Amino acid sequence: MTAEEENKKNTRQDKQRLIESGKQLLNTIYEEEVSDDIELESGECYLFKEQKPEEGLKLSLHRMEEEGNGYVLTRLSPKKIKKRYGASEEIAQLYWLTKLDGDRNFDPVDLPLIAHSIINFVEKSGGLIFIEGVETLLKHNSFDRFLSFLDNLVDVVEVEEGILILSLDPRTISEQRLAQIERKLNIIS
Repeated sequence: MTAEEENKKNTRQDKQRLIESGKQLLNTIYEEEVSDDIELESGECYLFKEQKPEEGLKLSLHRMEEEGNGYVLTRLSPKKIKKRYGASEEIAQLYWLTKLDGDRNFDPVDLPLIAHSIINFVEKSGGLIFIEGVETLLKHNSFDRFLSFLDNLVDVVEVEEGILILSLDPRTISEQRLAQIERKLNIIS
């Protein structure tokens, strides 16, 4: 076996060990198995209809742990995400929807800046994006403006082979608006 082949073999083994240790860490944190039933495909966008962003966030962080990169936009502060879910900045760029100033904070009114940040991430890495806080975005923007934002993200994710997971509490919007969002995304739950 050549030195190059040996190096590739060691790299694969190291990656597999990292994935396994990440799974063990996540299982310990969540005290349950992360669902392997859900198969996420590159270039696809998914909707988790859930009252709290638990399952969608767990699945996203699990996938990010396996792949080593991801983008999380949420109403929860990065501090809480790190504490509750053991997320690290090494696997997930954590962004907070808030009016507070900060390097990784986004004012919910500024959809163009949020879209630019997400698109920039997808174009560079093709990784997974998790978005929670649709209710907050809708509170500060018109529904049509939000749909335009979502359309843009869906197109870029498809072209760049990323993955988008949107977590939404269906009780917070009308059935008609929910149907418009559902038409753009694959429904997981």
